[in-house]
Amino acid sequence: MYDMDQGTINRIYDLKKNGHPNAVPVFGGAVFAYNVINKDEPDVCEFIDYVINAIRSSHFWGYNNDVEVAEIFCHLCLVDPYLIGVYFLPKID
Repeated sequence: MYDMDQGTINRIYDLKKNGHPNAVPVFGGAVFAYNVINKDEPDVCEFIDYVINAIRSSHFWGYNNDVEVAEIFCHLCLVDPYLIGVYFLPKID
């Protein structure tokens, strides 16, 4: 089990206040994903699962740009999007 990262929570609420009204349901998993990727032995596969789940939930909440969602998610977790191939993601259903 992972603890939630308060810094990530604060950044998600900033997104909500600044034009992303559905930031909490779409990016909420980032508070756990932060800990998965920012540890001594990062679990990249699990982190990517969190990104994919964020993209899938974003479709329900009205986002239509998968790359933008993945990029924001990575930034929330302090991960360079290029490291996980965000800009080369296939379309996720």
